[in-house]
Amino acid sequence: MLNSDGIALLALSSNLILPPSVNSTRNSSYPSRCRWAGISCDRSGYATSIELPVLRISDSLGKEIGLLRCLKKLNLAANDLSRFIPSELGNCTLLEHLKLSNNFLSGEIPVTLQNLEKLSNLALYNNSLSGNKPSLLFQRPSLEIIYLNDNNLNGSIPSFNANACNVKLLQLGQNNLSGTLPNSIGLIPMTIDNLTEMDVSQNDLEGNISFSSKTICKLERLIFSGNIFESELLGIGNQLVVLLLGNNMLNGTIPPGLANFSSLKRLVLSHNNLSDSIPEFFVASNLLYIDLSFNKRNGQIPQTVGNIVNLTMINLSMNKLDGPIPRQIENLSNLQLLNLFNNNLYGPLPFELSECHWLFVLVLRFNSFNGTIPINFENLSHLSQLILQEN
Repeated sequence: MLNSDGIALLALSSNLILPPSVNSTRNSSYPSRCRWAGISCDRSGYATSIELPVLRISDSLGKEIGLLRCLKKLNLAANDLSRFIPSELGNCTLLEHLKLSNNFLSGEIPVTLQNLEKLSNLALYNNSLSGNKPSLLFQRPSLEIIYLNDNNLNGSIPSFNANACNVKLLQLGQNNLSGTLPNSIGLIPMTIDNLTEMDVSQNDLEGNISFSSKTICKLERLIFSGNIFESELLGIGNQLVVLLLGNNMLNGTIPPGLANFSSLKRLVLSHNNLSDSIPEFFVASNLLYIDLSFNKRNGQIPQTVGNIVNLTMINLSMNKLDGPIPRQIENLSNLQLLNLFNNNLYGPLPFELSECHWLFVLVLRFNSFNGTIPINFENLSHLSQLILQEN
């Protein structure tokens, strides 16, 4: 005979359109729902886990989910679920992992999810969720992973628990968030000691990007592109691997040491109002990708660019750079794309470019280069685009 969990699971099934592989195991002839596909139970026979991702399950998640009081994991990601997230889900107070991403869910995130004191992994990304975010949900010390990106959420980013925050991954990009960063994320004091990745791209956030020394000890990926931040860059951490701040309104200069963090591999500061010259690069740099295009950079391309031997892509287009292309560029044997479009560069094309054997895109138009194309450019066997007009 089915117990209360079995009855609840049967009721949930009646609200969902299940594939044959799941539906064939889910009926009253099986007295133990632990034999149903995707269901795990504890020794007492109560459901602790529902894992049915990527099965094209459709229709809505019923309120009966709240009757599964021993549930610790709910994973229905990458299905075709629609309508709202039931508020009764907040009754599953033992829930640790909630994954409903990549569905067609709409409406607001239920306030009752604030009751999930053990929740560590929250993944609701790539839905059509709207409205504000339950502020107390972000106060849970158990939360480590928050993926709410690619929705229609609005309002500001909630503050985190200043005394006990263990968030490691925070993804809020591709929403309609506005306002400034809360003090618990940016500015002083920074209280998310374990944060390694933060993405708030493609929102309407504004104000300063400034971090204290406590902030930056573990931060590896910082993605703030597509907002309206407009301050100078202050206190960016030296553990960063990826720094994407393009399409903002940042002004001032690039901090001198930024391009020389030994861990930094991807640097994008394009489409801002950054001025002054490009900083010098040290031998320790491990940059693979640098995009400073569409700014107000002036001065010359530093000769020390030849120190960044791992570079595969350089985009310095749409600035006010002058002078020649430094001959040290011959050291960049891994370079695949060089875009210097629309600057004030001049002089002959350096024959050393032919040492960049993997180069397949070279854009030098709208500058003041002169002379002839070096004959040894014929050694660039991978070159597919060579754009030189208006020189």
